[in-house]
Amino acid sequence: MAIYDPQLKRQLTILIVEDERLYRTIASQTLTGHKKIMSQEKEKGYALFLEHCPDIVFLDISLPDGSGLELLKTMKEFDPAVFVVMMTKSSYSQDVNQSIIYGANGYIIKPFNQQHIDLYLERFYEENPKREMKEICKRRNRYGEEWVRYQQDKGLFDEYVLSSSVMGGTRPLDEVSAELKERIDNWSVLYIDQNIDNIRHVEIGLSDYGCKVDVSLSGQDASEKLLSSVYDIIFVECSLNDVDGYQLANMLRNHEKKLPRYTYVMGIVADQHEGNTQKWQLSGMDGVMVKPLSIQDIYNKIVLFAQRSLEKGEQEFVV
Repeated sequence: MAIYDPQLKRQLTILIVEDERLYRTIASQTLTGHKKIMSQEKEKGYALFLEHCPDIVFLDISLPDGSGLELLKTMKEFDPAVFVVMMTKSSYSQDVNQSIIYGANGYIIKPFNQQHIDLYLERFYEENPKREMKEICKRRNRYGEEWVRYQQDKGLFDEYVLSSSVMGGTRPLDEVSAELKERIDNWSVLYIDQNIDNIRHVEIGLSDYGCKVDVSLSGQDASEKLLSSVYDIIFVECSLNDVDGYQLANMLRNHEKKLPRYTYVMGIVADQHEGNTQKWQLSGMDGVMVKPLSIQDIYNKIVLFAQRSLEKGEQEFVV
């Protein structure tokens, strides 16, 4: 069986619920290139499960605040298709048998190494061929609705806070108008990042959604593309080594004065402190996003700005 190659596979969202630091570290180091969410507790683990709609869950059987088996049962009752791998110290225990009854997709015996994680990643890819965009949107929307109910039951926020979508502004595909869907399908996206792994993940991931994607590894290459081609939205790493993202945005805005259209620009920063509001606004960016980013985070912005472009009128996009 081939070992997972992060340069060839699409990015996944992976939840790790494990109270021992050693095993969290092993799993995290193996999952380079994926969006990782971690919890040491059962209760927080379930909240993160609903909030992030993971592709894979690595779940410890024994947790400080409850049984991982109970959490497995709850997850599988909500979504029988979710891929859950249990982590345990014994292959002969009654707990392992119970995890199989509850629907676990497999289990890893402690102590384990990175190869054990790799094998389950490869198995996930084999058993889960590329999903259609409609299926992805429906799944994330259902998780989002359940997450809202869960938070309300816990009294963690008020009703008025929920007026915007939990999933970052996206709507299920069934609720997207034919006009908006056509706009998204026809949009041209440029993603600029000096990390080749990030480039490949985004190119593969957005292509899975049906987006037309162009990529660039440097500010200089990106500036040449922006002057010779037309894009509807660009995502740019703000701290590029040669021409940074702020300079690129400013150059684009000056070039745009000659064009009868507008290109949306999202900067990408390493942390919230780097995303200086005055700096990105003066450069002409439409906003910044803080790493780590999932493919869904990026696609959410595409949907948001595609909707905004429709509301502003078609003449803005005449070439």
